[in-house]
Amino acid sequence: MQQRHRQSTSVILSLVGVQEISVVAHRAMTDGATVGVRVGQALFYLHDRGTAALFATTLDNMRAMSGLLAREVDSRHVAPVPGVRDAAVVIDAANEPRIHGRLEHLDARRVFLRVSLGRVVVDMWDVGAYASLARAFRDAADLAATTFLAGSTPSAQKQAAREAAARAAAVFPTPRVTRRLGHREPRHRLNPGSAAAGELGMSR
Repeated sequence: MQQRHRQSTSVILSLVGVQEISVVAHRAMTDGATVGVRVGQALFYLHDRGTAALFATTLDNMRAMSGLLAREVDSRHVAPVPGVRDAAVVIDAANEPRIHGRLEHLDARRVFLRVSLGRVVVDMWDVGAYASLARAFRDAADLAATTFLAGSTPSAQKQAAREAAARAAAVFPTPRVTRRLGHREPRHRLNPGSAAAGELGMSR
C-alpha cells in the first residue's frame, strides 16, 4: 500500500548574536553513531561523516559574505511572543542532503545570511550568529572523524529513522481518541416472558 503524506513542516530559525552551542558524539564507532549539534532551541543530528563535512564546508564558504553582516542587531524581533512558547526543533540530516548558503538583502542597507536545508531555513543576522554556527559545525566535522565507522550501512539508516520517530513521538505524543456511542434502542422490543426473550437474553 502506498503511503500518503498528509503534512509537511517548514522551520525558520532566526539567529541574532552569539548563540549557546554544544557538539556531542553519540554511540561513537557503532552503526547508530550520530553527532549532535545544539544551537539554542534547535538540535541537529548528523548521521554520517559526509553530511557533517557538508555543513561545515557550506558555512566556511560563506565567510567572505559574513563580512557584510552587521556587528550587532536589535534582538527584539526574535524576542518571545506573548502567550506562545518557542518551539524546540529536531533536525535529522544524512546522506549529504542539498544545502544552500547565500546572502539575502532585507533592504538597501540590511543584509543577512541564509542557509536552506530542505524545509529548514537558518537566518544569521549578525557576525556573532554566523560565527557561532560556523564554529559549531566545524567542531562537528572534526568530531565526525572519530565518531563514524567507515562507510554507511543500511542498519545505521534504519536505526536513525527509528530514533527520529521516537524523538518525534516524545515531543508530540499521539492524542487519545475517545469515542462516545449514543444510546441505541433495540430494533424489536420483546416481551420478557416470550420464548424469544428467553433465548436471546435481555437486550443491553
